[in-house]
Amino acid sequence: MTESKDQTVLEAFSKELVSKKGAPENIQVVSQDMSPAFRAGVEQNFPKATIVYYRFHLMQKVTEAVDIVRRMEARNNPLLKHSRMALLKNVENLSDKQKAKLEEIKMKDSELKTARAWRMKNQFQQIYHTATKQDFVRALKEWVSWVMHSGIVPMKEVAKTIKLHWSGIVSWMDFKVSNGILEGLNSMFQAAKAKARGYRRIETIKTVIYLISGKFDFRLVNPALPT
Repeated sequence: MTESKDQTVLEAFSKELVSKKGAPENIQVVSQDMSPAFRAGVEQNFPKATIVYYRFHLMQKVTEAVDIVRRMEARNNPLLKHSRMALLKNVENLSDKQKAKLEEIKMKDSELKTARAWRMKNQFQQIYHTATKQDFVRALKEWVSWVMHSGIVPMKEVAKTIKLHWSGIVSWMDFKVSNGILEGLNSMFQAAKAKARGYRRIETIKTVIYLISGKFDFRLVNPALPT
């Protein structure tokens, strides 16, 4: 565990790895978000590692772009009032009311940029279900081309981001690694933090995280009983 959100985090991890008889050159893959600082840290400290951009963060950027489009159009279109969850949640998680709202918006596809942005989001999700890397690359290229010619600025910004991080995005099909474990640990820590009304010292934060994620067994053992 290291305090900070810049490339020094990777430098600290590299030094810790060496102190434990590990070798930074043996790190083959790093799953991360698209932070330039983290990318620089990986390239400097783990030169043989392939960077893979975590699909969750990409989906997050696409979803945020859809919401920006929705907010812009909602100023002049009452149909988009109270539609945020209908547009941003996965279809299988929508309530009946939200499904009805989504269908109403989709029917205005030719009129609403929001409806087209939602279709882009939905199509982007499907790309990650392709069977081969070749199919993945082809589908992603088609998606980027579609979005870049759409005239929907927030979505175009996401497409530009994808083009700038192409190699790390496509590498997901080679390794299919994710930050899922860390996201789960973070959820556990946030729950502990809320229960404690927050922590003031970084050392306390580190201790709590080690306690909730280290799988320690604190049960008392009676030497008179078989274990």
